[in-house]
Amino acid sequence: MKSIMMKNLIAAVAGGVVLFVWGSISWTMLPWRDATVETFPDENLVMQSLVENAPTTGLYYIPGDDADYTENTPTAFINIKKEGFGVGMAEMMIKGLILNILMALLVVCLLRTTSNLDYKQRLGFVTMTGLLIGIAANGPYWNWFGFPDYYTFIQTVDTVIMWFFAGLVLAKLIPGRE
Repeated sequence: MKSIMMKNLIAAVAGGVVLFVWGSISWTMLPWRDATVETFPDENLVMQSLVENAPTTGLYYIPGDDADYTENTPTAFINIKKEGFGVGMAEMMIKGLILNILMALLVVCLLRTTSNLDYKQRLGFVTMTGLLIGIAANGPYWNWFGFPDYYTFIQTVDTVIMWFFAGLVLAKLIPGRE
């Protein structure tokens, strides 16, 4: 039992590192993130207005009252952190790595139920799990908050690619039928 738990943990750490590395490459070296987000011509003016009109840190949606919504009403979905993040990049990177390892551990648990699959099938299983994660994470924002199609597509594709690479490792480390 300890042997299986240790193998699961090793696979989760390896998978989490792969997820982290791909995320780092995707966010820092590929141009698709910048292509999906717009910038304001006068960020200082917009930020000043947001800070003045947001009483607390939190999520805001405009219009705030559904009664004010029509099909042609401009909308906004905004996360306000009045105090800033309060942490440095190193702390965010560590948290990100821990989250990736946790996600990989959950997928390892799912993958353990597929002992009758060969390597390619396990890789496909993990990749399809990535597609599910991508749709589940991005689809509701596209549907309910009007996030742009291209943003939703890029985020989902990135998630599938990330889990494909993690799947290469996880499918190798978690035994199945060969």
